[in-house]
Amino acid sequence: MTFNVFDSLTNLYLRDVNTSKKTLLHLISSCPLLKSLTLMIDASQGFDESLDFEEYSLTNLFECFPTIENLSTCFSITEYFDKDGVPHVLPTSLIYLKYVYIDEMSFMYEYGLPFLLFLIRSSPNMEKLKLRVNADRYCHKDPILQSQKCSSTLKGCSDILLEHLKVIEISDLWNKNTKPTLDFVKFIMSKSPALKKVRISLHKGGHRDDKLQISEVLLSSQSASPMVDIIVENDI
Repeated sequence: MTFNVFDSLTNLYLRDVNTSKKTLLHLISSCPLLKSLTLMIDASQGFDESLDFEEYSLTNLFECFPTIENLSTCFSITEYFDKDGVPHVLPTSLIYLKYVYIDEMSFMYEYGLPFLLFLIRSSPNMEKLKLRVNADRYCHKDPILQSQKCSSTLKGCSDILLEHLKVIEISDLWNKNTKPTLDFVKFIMSKSPALKKVRISLHKGGHRDDKLQISEVLLSSQSASPMVDIIVENDI
């Protein structure tokens, strides 16, 4: 199977594709000049597993686009490319990757924080990170326990330094994910000497006091950057 027609393709948008993982990987690999990739997989639909005769890992997926500059994807891809779990870092860094957007991000699941840390370690020149948080209404894990696990994981990440990160944006923050998400943002602030802006948009269902409390937490947090604009706002 060949996709020679995509030899010059620089932008690829894929949402809820009805294909196998093997075909998807082959398609993306056949775009050697790819600069921008949007890959959104509906967690309820997924891939056609009947067409795949082997398992694939996140490394298999991310090694398909070594020249990528802008990546938009969803947390659910960790469910489908789960062979060997979440790797520590890619064998070859994504040195051109500047912008990363993760939809439906969740810190309530085992792969949540490790997936983000994997992306950060593998993208040494990342300039902007944007997350839309999943409300996790149907997740029955203990939020306190999950938050403690996230905090423990972050304490073991002394190797991480985001030298080029300028902006981090979080949207739809609410409920169970609030504490671990803020712990992650505080960690990013302490590791990003070039950081200019932190923007957090709260979910419409949040409490009125959340905005003030979150602002106080971030304003009192350690920052590696001498000047960071912290914006906490209600979602419109």
